[in-house]
Amino acid sequence: MKKLILLLSICSYLLSENIIYTKSDIHAFIPEKGQLSTIIELQKTNDQLDILNIKEDEFSSSTNGYDNLGDMDGLKLELRYSIFDNLYLNTKYNKKELEYASSTLINTNIDIYLRYNIYQNNNFAISIDGGYEINKADDLKISDLKTINDTIAKVLPNNDASIEKVSGIYKLNYTKDGTVNRIDLTLNPYLSINDTQDKSLYSRVILSYKFKNLLFDLYSGYKQIKIYTSMDSSIAHEPNTDIQNELNSGSSKASYSTTREDGMIYWGTGIRYHFSQYIAGELNYQYNKILRINCLKEMDENHILNANLLFGITHSTIFYMGGQIMSNQFNGEIPYLYTQYTKTAFDHKYGYANFGFIFKF
Repeated sequence: MKKLILLLSICSYLLSENIIYTKSDIHAFIPEKGQLSTIIELQKTNDQLDILNIKEDEFSSSTNGYDNLGDMDGLKLELRYSIFDNLYLNTKYNKKELEYASSTLINTNIDIYLRYNIYQNNNFAISIDGGYEINKADDLKISDLKTINDTIAKVLPNNDASIEKVSGIYKLNYTKDGTVNRIDLTLNPYLSINDTQDKSLYSRVILSYKFKNLLFDLYSGYKQIKIYTSMDSSIAHEPNTDIQNELNSGSSKASYSTTREDGMIYWGTGIRYHFSQYIAGELNYQYNKILRINCLKEMDENHILNANLLFGITHSTIFYMGGQIMSNQFNGEIPYLYTQYTKTAFDHKYGYANFGFIFKF
């Protein structure tokens, strides 16, 4: 009994005296100089961990035999350090594996920022952030025929082109000048995504109010994003003269590399509240408004909601669990996912569960 009372008193100290030590890192208060904390988090969605049945509603009609379509596994590592009483460093590493038809899209995110505290007293603080973020996709090769044909339909909307397999031979069908053409292919069809990434510079202003059991944050920022996309396909390497003449004419593309720049304005708010001496909760909302080229303007926003419960375990350890839902899958978070050809593959609601530990040193 004495050990239990001691444990609860430690948790009480942890959660009541250190309200800013929560999962969310967007707040204006800065811990004392020398404070160090780390986070390890697992992220997951599948049929068993389907946040609000979003995966079932959004993907069930598109699986076509791929029961894991829309599944995700993620690992997030985070380091937080107060360099001075008014200067704070945060670094994040987040790897996500997204199931996409017959392939897995692997994204690695690295985010580093400095926070400078302009003003702080016992109840109010103002800070500004400046950071750099990168998302990079592992090279991805897609051999699923349906996915390839869906992409061809987007790239060549007026050619009625498709690939089919007849008696073990792949054939390319396309319409030109009203005539249907059929060409035998020598290579097994594939699409590959190579050297695809985005890099961002961002700034953010944060206002925070702290009370006995409550922390409230309000913030707004701007992100400048540069996106690099490269796609190749087996069609680009077919030796057939008719195919190569069509590609050389410039009217059709079987591979391409592009670079574009987006801007993003965003704002958000967060609330952390202590339900008891050793249990706390937080709720965070962010709105992204992306400034894009004309062909993507109809997919230029995202509403993101994140909620977590936190449990004090020891003086230096917190366990949390919760989840995140969004109106447009990773829109503004992984900008390279949205191109004029792939935009409809990701433009839907999405969510995942997260579980993790916060360690304070």
